[in-house]
Amino acid sequence: MKIDVKITVPNRDKYRKKADAMQRFIDSEIIKKCAPYVPYKEGILRGSVKEGTIIGSGRLRWIVPYARRRYYEGRRKGKRGPRWVARAMKANRKSIIKGAIKVWNRS
Repeated sequence: MKIDVKITVPNRDKYRKKADAMQRFIDSEIIKKCAPYVPYKEGILRGSVKEGTIIGSGRLRWIVPYARRRYYEGRRKGKRGPRWVARAMKANRKSIIKGAIKVWNRS
């Protein structure tokens, strides 16, 4: 299963360093914010995103064979359950955007 996150910036060459730093921040932050929402039995699904993702690419991938099924059809148990990215983004969108803006301004 893959989740694509891309930010398009006009004149990317001019702003490459800022855009790359911001993309790395967004990727890392989404992974961190999704962790409490990802189904957890032994931690294999939750940990697979670190192996399947190149931070800064804008593409988050949970790479275990059952990831797609758990994402769309999994059972809910407290916060953990299906569609973890959508639910984590709904709960944390503002803080991720604020953090990305800070990274942009710092770079």
